[in-house]
Amino acid sequence: MANLFATTGAARLTLARHPDRTREGSGLEVQSQILREYAQDDGFGEAASNTLARRRRQPRGFTLIEVLIAGMILAISAAVIGTALSHAYASLSEAKDERRAAILLDDLLTKIDMIGPARIASEGPRQGNFDGSDERFSWSVDIQNRPQGHLYDITATLSWSYGKQEKSVQVHTYLNDPPNSRDATLRWRDL
Repeated sequence: MANLFATTGAARLTLARHPDRTREGSGLEVQSQILREYAQDDGFGEAASNTLARRRRQPRGFTLIEVLIAGMILAISAAVIGTALSHAYASLSEAKDERRAAILLDDLLTKIDMIGPARIASEGPRQGNFDGSDERFSWSVDIQNRPQGHLYDITATLSWSYGKQEKSVQVHTYLNDPPNSRDATLRWRDL
């Protein structure tokens, strides 16, 4: 910026950008005069020096309170999102079980219809469990003969455990079973 050469009580200051401007006099006077001229040459005046002073006072980062508030907002957001995902996963798992229960009830009613409600009412089975991956599902059937012809009132219930809860789905339907309308050789375990 500037070179200052001091000699016995007097100073000589030469600007590096303007070597033709050399000032002599007492050290502090020359220095302040040259620095004022240098500031004016670069477009800095009194207003510019006030602006620079204000810029130095402005914060150049985040304050501690801003960082703490941002951290709290982030932590609360993470907790809310985590809770929402947990509930969504639980709902998805429950819906999957209910869909599987509907499929198993449909299979159960199809077997009853193929064998015939009259034979199931007299020979059984009236309850049981499913095999394989569906072994946690159990079923029961209540079959009542209706006074109108060969109509049977059928209530099928499917139960399973979901966590610590016991869930169940029940279906109520009517099936017509006239004599000799079904294959008598069909057995429950064969289906």
